[in-house]
Amino acid sequence: ALLLVATTLSAIIKPFISPTNLVMIFLLSVVITAIRYGRGPSILISVLAVLVFDFLFVPPFYTFVVSDTDYLLTFAGLLVVSLAISQLTAKASERAEAARRRATETAALYNLSRDLAVASGLEDILQAVTRNVGETFNREVIVFLPDPGKKEGLLPYSQPNHPQLDEKEVAVATWVYQHGSPAGRGTDTLPASAARYLPMRTANGITGVLGVIPSDPNSHLTPEERRLLEGFAVQAAQAI
Repeated sequence: ALLLVATTLSAIIKPFISPTNLVMIFLLSVVITAIRYGRGPSILISVLAVLVFDFLFVPPFYTFVVSDTDYLLTFAGLLVVSLAISQLTAKASERAEAARRRATETAALYNLSRDLAVASGLEDILQAVTRNVGETFNREVIVFLPDPGKKEGLLPYSQPNHPQLDEKEVAVATWVYQHGSPAGRGTDTLPASAARYLPMRTANGITGVLGVIPSDPNSHLTPEERRLLEGFAVQAAQAI
């Protein structure tokens, strides 16, 4: 769309503007596209800019035939500069986005740590965990802790009446508790489960299991969100 606007404007003002300024318009389109849409679209815009420049502004007009071979060097220079700008701009944009994600993750972990620091008992800890995890990931949260009356058994200590919390889900959570590895939705182990389960681990062992259930069946955690959820599980384990 940006290239189309630039091309239309350039065609209108072609008699009144120098080729150098036209090149600047195309380069500006490349920069804006790289910032807004990333590396791939900006590379496409770079190639299209050269083709449009040849088609509209190089005689003979409205063809891709080049009568003056000196323009070939101009095209090559425009393409190289456009590609370089798109790569550098996209990389800077990606780094800025990564920094924003890290800041968001840090803030989320800080909020959980702050709430856990003022918790006065197990019930307060579980409420802080379920609230922070639920708000951060937009998911329902289930925490399993060891059943004192059953060896290697688990009891749901939050949202125990969840409609999807059947014997199969408890069995998946128990497997996670016994093996110390994530399982359930989005993993290679028991992926048909409704929830994703993570062990809440400390240096002294596993204190329980953290489960998250998406409200939207088509919603999946990104790699960054999975890493952040693991950080939540570690903090919850230490507090418990």
